[in-house]
Amino acid sequence: MLLIDENIRDSGGHYLELAQLLMQGAKQHGYRPTLATNQSFDQGKASELHCDIRSVFEPRRMNAWSLGVDGNSLVQRAGMARPVGASFPLRASQQVRDALSRRQRNPQRMIQQWSDGFLKLINDWKPEAADQILVNTADDFVMLALSNALQQYKSSTPLSVSAIFHFALFASNKITRRAREFGQQVNAAVQASQPHSISLFATTHSLSSQLEAVGVDAAPVPYPTRSRQSVMRHEKRNAEQPLKILMAGMPRAEKGRDKIATLLSAIHRPFLADNQYRFSLQVRPDTWKRLIPSELHPAYHAAVDRHSADTVSPLEIVSSDLPGQEYHQWLGTADVGLFLYDPVRYEARCSGVLLEMMVAGVPVVVPEKCWLDDQLQVAGGDGAIGYRYRTIDQIPSLLQRIRGDYVALRDRSQRYADVMRKRHTGANTIKQMGMPVVNAQHRMAS
Repeated sequence: MLLIDENIRDSGGHYLELAQLLMQGAKQHGYRPTLATNQSFDQGKASELHCDIRSVFEPRRMNAWSLGVDGNSLVQRAGMARPVGASFPLRASQQVRDALSRRQRNPQRMIQQWSDGFLKLINDWKPEAADQILVNTADDFVMLALSNALQQYKSSTPLSVSAIFHFALFASNKITRRAREFGQQVNAAVQASQPHSISLFATTHSLSSQLEAVGVDAAPVPYPTRSRQSVMRHEKRNAEQPLKILMAGMPRAEKGRDKIATLLSAIHRPFLADNQYRFSLQVRPDTWKRLIPSELHPAYHAAVDRHSADTVSPLEIVSSDLPGQEYHQWLGTADVGLFLYDPVRYEARCSGVLLEMMVAGVPVVVPEKCWLDDQLQVAGGDGAIGYRYRTIDQIPSLLQRIRGDYVALRDRSQRYADVMRKRHTGANTIKQMGMPVVNAQHRMAS
């Protein structure tokens, strides 16, 4: 199986985590996985992944030119990113934007580079009839590049490609013009790729429904996460011991970066200063003042000062570039998973971090009216394995409830974790995509 994700540049991050889990699932189905990554991937770290690594792609973040909520395109495109949708003024505006974009971000250039990387990869890999090709992170713009490459690939045996969509098309059930053109762009790309076949999948049911609403057939499949044991270390915990609130992942706009300082100020006196909670997050050394309010600056310095190990800080500051294993060890120390995510950006988009928390049996606090909230409802509703909030000023009262009922909340979370561990495995994702179990000996020997 050939897995493709041009976003993978180093040995950390959720793109690589997804690839590793899919590769594990592929191995369980009898495939020998090969991972195609960005040219900048450190080949010195490839041996840690125990698989064949091909660093071939130059562009990344293709979704920046998507018509979905995470992209900046104004109109539908065709072929080599040529604007064809909407009105003439919008097409002209898109052409101006394209022309003024940085050379590395020029959409025509990115399409060509991605297509060139794909063709080189396929010609070197030499696919056989039973082999599978999987584009791990797809969107409407990646589909243009894939279609462009497939139209250039000449072979007596047509390729079969699967592509997974992750990012929402629209918000608040409002099907926008851009969303409709997203669907038209994807369907046109699939049609133009014949006789090669492309099967489409979505990592949430809500995203599958959004795609269906704009005419795209993409079956929902579970987003895989690594199996881990439920958190059991609290059985003999001291009632006065602080609970660790963990906010995983680098603070970005869609993950609530601009809300962190406000929240920390709100919970400092009632919870952090009184040793009820400890707040743990990843911070870059050059951006910490933007995230940490002034009253907690001494706590920040105590947390990062290696010479003040005896000083107890209400903050735990973790490196922004944690290697994969250390990142997952850190996740394993969470007592509460906090998500300040933008519900608009995550209305139909799954969060791998939330799944990791749920699989570990960690209670969570999530925004309402988005995919994260949907997971709480499926698990039993508000209060079953965590709580939902509408605005961040509700979070302090939720933390008070969690502190008073933590043991029961944790026990329910641990029981539900058993369900999640079975559903969200790489092997189950591969199975739900309809890929058959095969005998991979012919690839093993090659």
